[in-house]
Amino acid sequence: MNETIRIRSLSIPRLGSADLPEFATPEARAAFRTRQTKNFGDFDELIDRTPELAQDIDGKLSELDTLLAGREHVDADDFVLYPSLRMLSIVRWRMAAHAKCLSNPSGMRNIDMFHQTYRRKARCAF
Repeated sequence: MNETIRIRSLSIPRLGSADLPEFATPEARAAFRTRQTKNFGDFDELIDRTPELAQDIDGKLSELDTLLAGREHVDADDFVLYPSLRMLSIVRWRMAAHAKCLSNPSGMRNIDMFHQTYRRKARCAF
């Protein structure tokens, strides 16, 4: 499984439980869950698999912390990196260990990270 699939498998089930404006109605939340379950699998099973799915990502984030240290500029790769980091920000495992790259990547300003903006329901507390 590549990193993109892992990131989405970790974040999509949690996004489905987040208090996002896109899910203002129960019908909208149910449609998201139905669509994304077809794409990624059962949300509860994915949440239960967090340690397994996060294992490789954890190591990659450690490498990223080093790569981003002192970096002030933005380049084309960042247009792929930042959305992935934002998606991961809803997954609270080891947030403290990767706070630097998940809280304010490359010194960017005004990037809302999910863990800072949206509350999550109890099932997604991991």
